[in-house]
Amino acid sequence: MMNIRLTRRLKDGTAYIKPLDPDCGSCDQRKPQCRRHYKMIANRLAELEESEEKYKLALFMVIRNSKVMPQGLRLGRSMTEINRMAVQTMSRDIEMIDYDNAAKSFEEGIK
Repeated sequence: MMNIRLTRRLKDGTAYIKPLDPDCGSCDQRKPQCRRHYKMIANRLAELEESEEKYKLALFMVIRNSKVMPQGLRLGRSMTEINRMAVQTMSRDIEMIDYDNAAKSFEEGIK
């Protein structure tokens, strides 16, 4: 079975795929042309998208439960308002992250 790796995803959603099968030179990095590997690549991308969705929801829950909900409850806000504010806070936090430094810190934490 061939392993594949998503090397990067552009903002427009384009996925660059690198087949890890050295004998298969027929798969283009942007568009799989090898019918044998197309379904496997499509399944792997679906798994990655599902994983991405789970991380997004986990981030939302952490921000909502630790940052927004305590303040919202003190102010007497409804859960809808708290959830809306958590999404806004999450979006703002994502824009402020220095991803290069975050990746270095994450790698240090793994070691």
